[in-house]
Amino acid sequence: VRSGAGDVIPAQVTFFRIDAESPFAPEPVRFDPDWGGGRSLVAFQIEPQVIAHLLPGEYRVAASRGYSWEVDESTIVVAPGTLQVVELTIDKTVDDAGWTSADLHLHAFWSPDSEVPYPVRLRQAAANDVAMPVFTEHTYMGPIAPSLAAAGVSNWVTPLPGQEVSTVEYGHFGAYPLVYDATLPSGGAIFEHGWPGTGLRVSFSRPYSI
Repeated sequence: VRSGAGDVIPAQVTFFRIDAESPFAPEPVRFDPDWGGGRSLVAFQIEPQVIAHLLPGEYRVAASRGYSWEVDESTIVVAPGTLQVVELTIDKTVDDAGWTSADLHLHAFWSPDSEVPYPVRLRQAAANDVAMPVFTEHTYMGPIAPSLAAAGVSNWVTPLPGQEVSTVEYGHFGAYPLVYDATLPSGGAIFEHGWPGTGLRVSFSRPYSI
């Protein structure tokens, strides 16, 4: 996937199987008839090329990169034992100079309701033009810096460590930026699960780092 200027850029590449009863598998081994929203595979391109392994059939391939970029599509037919190269071009058509894009509520491997490793979350952010992903795990903070290097996205992404604070009265709150510290309980998370909402008022000052 390239930009209109010809540069290889991070992008999300989505494969939709055409005219198939299921994009994944026969009915006896499916979770749900439309599990995955009709998508057979989603790849996050960071390197110059991404390799997708697909069942034989006809596919619509779409390249995207968040809300500021257009979408490019192509149709391919995958035959057994073959390799195809698909080149797509997307243009940025929203001028966001002076602004940044952020996702202020992300769960990953350290939350009980997510199984996604940090490197994958960071690749997802880069592929979707989210420059500032804020990791708000439940009652825990994990080490982001090693995953940032492993994901190879430091040119596009600056993550922030945070925490989702869950109360028994007022719902959920996002606390960020925080400081990960492996020597502290829960990596330095400041509130345990189930705090009363009236007990959230706290004053502290710590330097920020990932």
